[in-house]
Amino acid sequence: MMSYAYVLFWLPLVFAGLGAVLRCAISDAIGRVYNHDFPIATLLINAFASFIMGLVVFLSSAIIYNLTFASTIIYTCALGFLGGFSTFSTAILEVVSLFKLKKIKLGLCLFISELIVPFLCAFIAYAGPCFVMFLLLKS
Repeated sequence: MMSYAYVLFWLPLVFAGLGAVLRCAISDAIGRVYNHDFPIATLLINAFASFIMGLVVFLSSAIIYNLTFASTIIYTCALGFLGGFSTFSTAILEVVSLFKLKKIKLGLCLFISELIVPFLCAFIAYAGPCFVMFLLLKS
């Protein structure tokens, strides 16, 4: 018989692998369409993953007091998938590669945008619904 801890350990790993495969496919597709010095694919993937992560955290915080094993599995699988899908280590590698190629301005622009854009996406996804709910409850 499989214990709960065992399920909560292996399922996120499987979903992280699925997220990484999807990330590679999307990154390759963007790379075929957009072929410039600025590595936009990683930034777009990280921004999208951060936005979805903000929504997942918002939705899970809305039901945190009503936590069941099923909702815990859904939450951990979503976190596993988005953890595998997002690729901040690749973003840092791309920044370092741009610095090595003496493209300092482009590297700094990428570094700053990788810090700001995903954070703003996660913030908008989390705080946006909270703000809308606040406005609806206030009126």
